[in-house]
Amino acid sequence: MKRTLSVLLVDDDLTTCDRIKRIAESYNDIQLIASVNNAEDAVNCVKEQKPDAMILDLELHHGKGNGFDVLKEIKTLGLCSPFILITTYNTSSTTYEIARRLGADFIMYKKQAEYSDETPINFLRMLSDEILFCERKPKKVVDNKQAVYTDHYHESEYSENEIDDLINDELIKIGINPKVLGFKYLKEAIRITVSNPTHNISANIGKKFDKSSGSVERAMQNAIERAWELTDLDVLAQNYTARINSSKGVPTILEFIYFYANKVKQIIR
Repeated sequence: MKRTLSVLLVDDDLTTCDRIKRIAESYNDIQLIASVNNAEDAVNCVKEQKPDAMILDLELHHGKGNGFDVLKEIKTLGLCSPFILITTYNTSSTTYEIARRLGADFIMYKKQAEYSDETPINFLRMLSDEILFCERKPKKVVDNKQAVYTDHYHESEYSENEIDDLINDELIKIGINPKVLGFKYLKEAIRITVSNPTHNISANIGKKFDKSSGSVERAMQNAIERAWELTDLDVLAQNYTARINSSKGVPTILEFIYFYANKVKQIIR
């Protein structure tokens, strides 16, 4: 029997916590083991209960400390880190880079399109197999000052071309045609998310290719839907192992991008 994904929620907004708790309770494959509103309690819970995943709000205005304090303490103590999903209203690329270097696995911008209190729960459920399969442990990286801990892949071992080739292979396996625009946009979105998860990714890709965010989204969704329409179901099931939450029976764009970004990260660890 599959193990339930255990999740720690770190947020000081009581309304948000109550909603996320009710959402989690409506599923039988995920368990919210604790909800805390400050950095100290969060770190203690990671020590004692060893959750599989953590939803961590960067801005803890009402509790002691903030999300960065949690990340730093987990790193300093060399704790076996859960999968860390950051939620934030912050849009600073510098903030995102710091969070990523301190151990954040993914970052969700709370004002992105279609975000709700259910979004982080659905995201963790979608990746639950990968999170449970991956052994979470601190890894040492030595710099010229001291040894620090990180859960990130060894970027220096893989060139950009090699990562691009991995993404190409994964998309081709499920029948997405390299000649369609959606392939190019999905590849770019996955590549960006592997190295530095960001909000409003369609707009960023549109800017790069001089297209509107709407046209980028349509092309990506069409490519995904076409693959699910034409590719053998056994092939899809073998390669896309995440749960599909969409009522259409097809992954949403964000579900698809996050799944493959995480899959590539697991390969290149």
